[in-house]
Amino acid sequence: MWAVSEVSAKDMETRKTKSLEMQVGSYGLLYCSANHSFTTPFKVTSEIQWKEIKGVWSEAWWMPFGIKPLGTPKYQLTTKEMSALVDVMRGRQSVTDIFFIGGACTFVPSKIPDEDWALILEELAPDYLETDS
Repeated sequence: MWAVSEVSAKDMETRKTKSLEMQVGSYGLLYCSANHSFTTPFKVTSEIQWKEIKGVWSEAWWMPFGIKPLGTPKYQLTTKEMSALVDVMRGRQSVTDIFFIGGACTFVPSKIPDEDWALILEELAPDYLETDS
């Protein structure tokens, strides 16, 4: 399961609207703001619920949805490594030109070509690729 932190009522409504575009079966990446790295690709396994959830994390979070992790946090790509890895970053100034990270961008989709997604999975989910074949 994953969820998002609570923000202002207006921003929560914006997140709710944006979340309508996230379909079951979509893929995503977790982003660690503490060390500016991408980690743990996942597949969305349930629709987003418009509710608060308690008892999973130390504080209450919102809009829970099911995920199937495809990797673990032991594998990470820094923003610099990601920029060098994927073709979609060629000619871009920042990873935020493609990967919409940060609270205001929650549920904003990134358009990642299949070839680049395969490279990301090789780096962040090698164990998943070994067991999936």
